[in-house]
Amino acid sequence: KTPSGTEVKAEMSIPRDQMRDRKMGGDARPPAPYGGSAPPQVGEAGDAPGAPPPPPAEPTFGLSGLLAQEANTTAKGVSLKYAEPADKAMPRRNFRLYVFKNNEMLKGNNGVLHLHRQSMYLFGRDTDAADIPTEHASCSKQHAVLQFRVREGSTEVHPYVIDLESTNGTRLNGDRIDSAMYIELKHKDMVSFGKSQREYVLIEEED
Repeated sequence: KTPSGTEVKAEMSIPRDQMRDRKMGGDARPPAPYGGSAPPQVGEAGDAPGAPPPPPAEPTFGLSGLLAQEANTTAKGVSLKYAEPADKAMPRRNFRLYVFKNNEMLKGNNGVLHLHRQSMYLFGRDTDAADIPTEHASCSKQHAVLQFRVREGSTEVHPYVIDLESTNGTRLNGDRIDSAMYIELKHKDMVSFGKSQREYVLIEEED
């Protein structure tokens, strides 16, 4: 059964001060550059003979780079600052986003967004790059991503949100989340971007 916009908004009851920890312990890993793993560094030429090699470098969690720009471009030639992780996956259940502004659901196709056709959805002000445009001036051109991933240790696919180091941040149930960190989304979670009054409520459809 697909709920109406009124039912979706009425049933949201997660207090801001009780928002669940969504970092999933060891699985809340930020994306390594270009969507892969950062290679360990090796000793540089000129190291003292017999000296042990330096320890492997910690992964760099930047979201942009020349290789990423070359490998990740839209059909309109826009370079993307985000690359999907290795555990990306197509959703195996039907998810929707219900879009509200000033506590009223938007009309027509703008009010309900279907999320089963892609493994990721980019939110942002750049209409040539974003899958879901956010028109508010406080939103960054490439603001955040909703990413479907296989949960570590299982075959289950779950939705996550990641803020792409936006200027004004991404909020989950009213609380600003850390940038460059995957946060798992739950049924009826509400996400908003920058200072926009639009609120996106995630609904997992019943079979």
